[in-house]
Amino acid sequence: NGNVTFTDFSVDEPYYSVKLISSLGCLFWMYTKNDPTKGMYKVVVIHIALDKREFASQIEFITEDIKYLQKIKVLGQVVDIDETFSSGNIIIIPFETLVHFIDDEKQLMYKINISEITPTIESKPILEIESPEEGDKMSHFEIYTALKLVVKSLECPVCLGTLTPPLAVC
Repeated sequence: NGNVTFTDFSVDEPYYSVKLISSLGCLFWMYTKNDPTKGMYKVVVIHIALDKREFASQIEFITEDIKYLQKIKVLGQVVDIDETFSSGNIIIIPFETLVHFIDDEKQLMYKINISEITPTIESKPILEIESPEEGDKMSHFEIYTALKLVVKSLECPVCLGTLTPPLAVC
């Protein structure tokens, strides 16, 4: 998480850079490639994996008038970086956009932020109540019946008393 500056930068000249980034207690390689033949600036961030956490990288260009950002998932260990640059799973900034962020001193500056992707756990509902036809509202009786089924599922099979939290056994 910091600033990146390339001096004497021109979209007309090929450029290739490799930087080591330390962020969030991990190490990352950031490969950048300026490709004048295709009119694109490409960025790949690779996690030097010592664990199984997942990360996202965000490139942010800011001027007084314009703010431009792209965010993509950080790749794991990659064997062939040239093949990765050819894939679409990288940050690609067209020159038409990039030229707005090169200053009068021919410097290209941007921020790189790396954040951890928090895993999400999807839960399934215990009970789904559906109305007979879409758009119809359920009657109070139908809702009452459905809720009664939920309460019945919490009854003790031995004494038929309703279990209350914390669920106690009789």
